[in-house]
Amino acid sequence: MFWSRKHGQRREVVRQHRPDRRDLKLERWRSQGVFGSVGIAAVFFIAVSSIIMMREAVVAYRPGQYIAQDIQARVDFTFTDPDQLTEARNAARQSAPRVYTPTEPEHWETIQKTLDATPDRLAGLRLDEVPKDYLQMGLDEATRTEMQECGLSNPALHEEYEKRVAGFLKEVRALVIVSNEEYADEMASALRQFVLLPSLGNAPISRENLYPVTPANSAAGHTLVTQVQKLANAYFRGPPFKTALEYPMRDFVLANIAPTFKLDEQATTESQNAAAKSAASHLTETKYTANQVLVSKGRTLTEKQWNMLRKEKAAFIASLGVRALKPKIGYVGVIFLLTVGLSIYIGHYQPRVIENHTRGIAIAALLLTTLLLAMVSAIGTGPLYVFGVAPTILVAMILAIAYDRRFAMGIATLHAVMVTLAVAPSEQALGFFIILESGVLTTCFFLNEVRTRSKPIEVGGISALAMMGATIATGAISLDPIAFIWQNCLYTGAAGLGNGFVVLGILPFIEKAFKITTAMTLLEVA
Repeated sequence: MFWSRKHGQRREVVRQHRPDRRDLKLERWRSQGVFGSVGIAAVFFIAVSSIIMMREAVVAYRPGQYIAQDIQARVDFTFTDPDQLTEARNAARQSAPRVYTPTEPEHWETIQKTLDATPDRLAGLRLDEVPKDYLQMGLDEATRTEMQECGLSNPALHEEYEKRVAGFLKEVRALVIVSNEEYADEMASALRQFVLLPSLGNAPISRENLYPVTPANSAAGHTLVTQVQKLANAYFRGPPFKTALEYPMRDFVLANIAPTFKLDEQATTESQNAAAKSAASHLTETKYTANQVLVSKGRTLTEKQWNMLRKEKAAFIASLGVRALKPKIGYVGVIFLLTVGLSIYIGHYQPRVIENHTRGIAIAALLLTTLLLAMVSAIGTGPLYVFGVAPTILVAMILAIAYDRRFAMGIATLHAVMVTLAVAPSEQALGFFIILESGVLTTCFFLNEVRTRSKPIEVGGISALAMMGATIATGAISLDPIAFIWQNCLYTGAAGLGNGFVVLGILPFIEKAFKITTAMTLLEVA
């Protein structure tokens, strides 16, 4: 009995400490940081998948790229030429009416007060004694005498005179007069102002209402002088006046006249913007049908054609409907496999990253940032062989410095696969990956230890040469023209060499981020 009880207790202790117990495994994984690392990997997977989904905006060709075969439309679509649309909107903006509003009446009130006081100021004066401000009226002896008779010595005539002055100036102010400076492009005369149609009340006026001073309008009596002359004749010619006061009145008003309407710049700008916005874009649209050649082979792609291909791709994706989900699901599946492979590779060769979540986050942030940089460069029109290649080589350099060459080679290779999926067209994917991988392998092989400041630049130069060689080889396979191959060689060379300078500049930040000390720093401290 005793032996049986003791044996049972021993079995219970052994059972509780079995290494294959699930709860013990979970506890061990938790203590080793496995769950946290799985969370980082999950976030990384979601972020990479989101970035890859931006691939729909990537056009398979770049401006300036040689086109080896005809590019045909896959669906019917319409394309608006941006240059023609800009010209149409500029034309609509220029033809839009300028908006004018009435000016303040203070100037005209001053003119009226001056004319009302004229008879009294001229009373008892000889012609040579007339004040200088009245010389603008062109007075002669007869009109001066007539003015004097309209003074206070003849109350009835004086009252009639003031009434005629008020009516005359009211109708002059009813004319739409604007400054020549505000409408110089419509002028064909040296007059400072010009007359328009009679006032439209308080409503703003537009270009259609204008009467510029032109020979034709002058002959038709539409100039400012003829309009004011007509009003002066109506008010100051004939009884009760004995002489023609219309000429002095006309000359004085024309000498002191001011615009009755002023340009409303804000309303004019709004009118022009509305006209430009409403410019019919369908007038600049071109319709393309399926299987129509968009770009002929043997040509260099222009930016206009690149915009056209982008519009065609958007129309094609829209035509797929639900079928457009199929490639997205495929990309998500590939990214999932790459994420699992990346996690296993890190756990096998750098297990301390699993325990240290800060390092894991730093690696994930590095890979995501560089992948996003390559993706953004692919969406735009910049050279893909610079900003699409450089981020992966930067990953290889940083990880080779922070960890070791084997680890950097594996991670950078997986990153190269992700970048190729994100930015490279299917027919160019293999050549693009070969260029990336040649740069990764060269960088990781030669960047064993940073002992001098020139080391990153030297490695960048060597990787540039390797990628240039790969570019020549892949370009020859694709039968690209020599000029185009040479251009891409310059791009990949700039990407490799530029990374060396970038890494040299951010080396202190790499050491702090990954908590390492390079041999160069140790030598400087020594």
